[in-house]
Amino acid sequence: MTTKTVVLIGGGSGISSILKGIKHFQEFEIYSISTPTDDGGSTGKILKIYEDVIPLGDIRNCIASLAEDPILEELLQYRFDRAELNKHALGNLILLALYKLSQNDINQFTEKIYKLFKIRGKALLSCQKRGILVAKMQTGQIIRGQTLINNFIDQNNSEIEEVFLEEIQNKDVNPLALDAIKKADIIIIGPGSIYSSIIPNFLVQQILIEYKKSKALKIYISNIVNQPNECQKYLLSDYIKILKKYGIETDYILFNNKKADPSIFLKYLEKDPRYKLIENDIQQENIIEENLLDEKSNLIRHDGIKVTKTILKLINSLEKTHQQKS
Repeated sequence: MTTKTVVLIGGGSGISSILKGIKHFQEFEIYSISTPTDDGGSTGKILKIYEDVIPLGDIRNCIASLAEDPILEELLQYRFDRAELNKHALGNLILLALYKLSQNDINQFTEKIYKLFKIRGKALLSCQKRGILVAKMQTGQIIRGQTLINNFIDQNNSEIEEVFLEEIQNKDVNPLALDAIKKADIIIIGPGSIYSSIIPNFLVQQILIEYKKSKALKIYISNIVNQPNECQKYLLSDYIKILKKYGIETDYILFNNKKADPSIFLKYLEKDPRYKLIENDIQQENIIEENLLDEKSNLIRHDGIKVTKTILKLINSLEKTHQQKS
């Protein structure tokens, strides 16, 4: 198989498990595109000090996942636990310095990352500046800011009706992200938080336009569990409806059919009883059900190697069918 360009779109933590697997396959040129709306944790602290900086947490997660040296991954993900540095990820601080050394230029910043870390791909944001995620709740309230939205849902057990982006204009799109989508042979959406990690990328008008124009093979990877502080729905059809509402259509859907270890899932329920395993309630030929679970993890996560092998199997099948028809 000739080298193919694969673009993964979602949140840094959501797609990191896929990146960890796909980087081992030399058949792919890899790009990740993450949302510009992250405002929590270490990233949120930095944004309060440097208002002109892009959110760095998702990019850090993607870079760490694409790192070929596990020591680099550990270094980027290391979190301090004292005084002013408490909960700061070292990778965020390094990326902050690189961004300022690049004079806030997204092109220079991306090149510096690629050269310095020598990762197996490029980690991008969909925008050149931060955006504000806004949610209209089913109760009618308008909540601004990703962290505030999650907190509001936690406290009020509310559901999101619709999400918007503020402080982002057409000129703010990241041209590198557009170029990646234009040359993509495969576009993977998810896994990740549907409202805060996936959809915000497509609320950037040019991203959605290029995605719709793209002839790439488009694949949605379903989450394995729901996310109670964002979307409590647990049927696959609900997530497909949400994606379609924002103009996001895919050719295939990958769905994990391996049941998670009950003892691991119990830990999720102890944290929040609203957690549920997502169920496939759709019978369609374009839904591929396989064991995609990382069975070595103490969390419920996808195994990137399994996912990549499933995608390769799909590509080979489609290419064989095409050859037979021609």
